[in-house]
Amino acid sequence: IYGRSFGEWTLAYQLEFICFDKKKSQDRIVDILRWLHWTDRQNLYDDLLPDYHFEVREPNVKWSESHGIYTFELTFKANPTIVPNHGYMLKNTILPDVNRDGRVDSVDASMILAAYSNASTGEDSGLDDEQKKIADANGNGSIDPSDSSLVLRFYSELSMGHYSCTHEGWTEFLNDVHGGRSEVV
Repeated sequence: IYGRSFGEWTLAYQLEFICFDKKKSQDRIVDILRWLHWTDRQNLYDDLLPDYHFEVREPNVKWSESHGIYTFELTFKANPTIVPNHGYMLKNTILPDVNRDGRVDSVDASMILAAYSNASTGEDSGLDDEQKKIADANGNGSIDPSDSSLVLRFYSELSMGHYSCTHEGWTEFLNDVHGGRSEVV
């Protein structure tokens, strides 16, 4: 800008989870650290800028524990430009048919809520690895009530004939709902 060059941005985030079971917390820590490890650059989506994203390098991660509350401090280095979002693509989406019966309906939403409830109390989610990927309907890397809500909204739209119950229909729905966001970190 005006002949000046700007370097990378520093973006800092804090994440927390609660777990009182030592083994499960260790497993979760390992999963989080693996999730945050990559080469090259990745897209980072921030809910405060829903129409844009940052291109970031692997973050610096610090974590601590206090009375079963685990805190992760993430520091990302981002390119100096903020990139506009261009929408969900077929390769980035998975039809949220959690029970694999060929339909997306309230049963799938209920399974997502049950998995979230189980996992939040330290129990097994009740889903296999593939179902866990499918249940993360909003693609933010975790299963939570917003995934169930999104599936119910899609089911409602399906019943009104606005979309087809296909991978393409799901992708179109996500683009319409989220205005083009394709990933969330």
